[in-house]
Amino acid sequence: MPPHSYHLDHIRDDHYKEVQNPFHLDKVVLKRREGCKVEISIKPLCSTHIQDKLQIVVDNAFNGKRTIGTLSMEIATEVTTSFNYSEVKEESYLGVGGFGIVYKWTLL
Repeated sequence: MPPHSYHLDHIRDDHYKEVQNPFHLDKVVLKRREGCKVEISIKPLCSTHIQDKLQIVVDNAFNGKRTIGTLSMEIATEVTTSFNYSEVKEESYLGVGGFGIVYKWTLL
């Protein structure tokens, strides 16, 4: 039986980055009854709550059919001083201090 081709859509988000790609190339070719383990590590770039989907695309070389599998991921980081600015709301301007302009913000 002809091989199947698998590839992983890359993670694209401003709040985290992919730090380990299990495939050194964009595709892995598996023969019948072969398998592979997929392990992905990501690095959060700020305090955030991530709800995203990852797609694994399978191309069957025998019949030309493409199957797309979707994996959901939900990750929450601890609160740090690196905020995700889409998760804060500016409430008011307070003034100017020794470190510059001061605003009051609410973490959503």
